[in-house]
Amino acid sequence: MQGNLARLSFTPNPNYDPSGREAEVLHHMEGNLLVDVKQKRLAEIDGTLQTSVKFAGGLLGHLDKGGTFLVKQREVGSGSWLMELLNVNMNGKVLFFKTIAVHQKESDSDFQPLPADLTVERAVEMLLQGQNGNK
Repeated sequence: MQGNLARLSFTPNPNYDPSGREAEVLHHMEGNLLVDVKQKRLAEIDGTLQTSVKFAGGLLGHLDKGGTFLVKQREVGSGSWLMELLNVNMNGKVLFFKTIAVHQKESDSDFQPLPADLTVERAVEMLLQGQNGNK
């Protein structure tokens, strides 16, 4: 335990039969989870592909062993949770020929609550100000 967060480790279950591509990828991962036990929310998942992932026996493509996946979420107020970090690094091939490389990093912060009496007009004005670099 780390405060309200429980750290759990996960490894592939050889008896699990994944039902889709995303589940297939997760089935080949090993890593850690942080779960907020009071709110029953996933705060973080950090995993590494332990083996290559083959789609349709490798005919449709594969992801190479060693790819990583990290997602962090946090409470931003009133029981609402948002993703603050996404970091994916995976390589592979599609249909034997095309090399794929997924290297995505997204980081969000400085979440601010909006006024309860916010109108659509004021929301649009705030968005336009944000696009112009004004606050």
